[in-house]
Amino acid sequence: MRIYLCTLALLAIGSSFVSCNKEETPNDNTAVEDFTALKVDGIYKEDTESGGGYISGSDEAAVSGDFSDGDVLFILVDDAGSTGTYVLDAVTDDCTYSRADGEIFSLSNAGSSITFTIDEISASGVIRGMKGTFSGELFNDSGESITITEGEFSDL
Repeated sequence: MRIYLCTLALLAIGSSFVSCNKEETPNDNTAVEDFTALKVDGIYKEDTESGGGYISGSDEAAVSGDFSDGDVLFILVDDAGSTGTYVLDAVTDDCTYSRADGEIFSLSNAGSSITFTIDEISASGVIRGMKGTFSGELFNDSGESITITEGEFSDL
């Protein structure tokens, strides 16, 4: 009986120790926390290695994505130091989507528009992480367009 009680006690201590460790282990899975994802003309793309976004000390928000098919996204929003929705302006902001074939779609081309929302900003630091969404339409120099939907980013 004594051996049985000692075994139960050791099992209880061991299982609570394992469960405490599991609960206290920090989330080192950056693929889940830092990413940029979007649909371009209905095709889903995601960057879980170098994606995400941040706000600099001068309140410029930047988001990037380098996708496995060679396409690259870059967004720069001037004066974006707080949460909220921003309609990007080609004079002060930037958004480019470069396809692997070399074709570039840019906010600076006529007819282009991007709406950018910051939902959350990390609390401290000169460079702060952020989380949010974006969508819109970008044109290239030839007048061809791409539609960006379900854009989202996180770097918290």
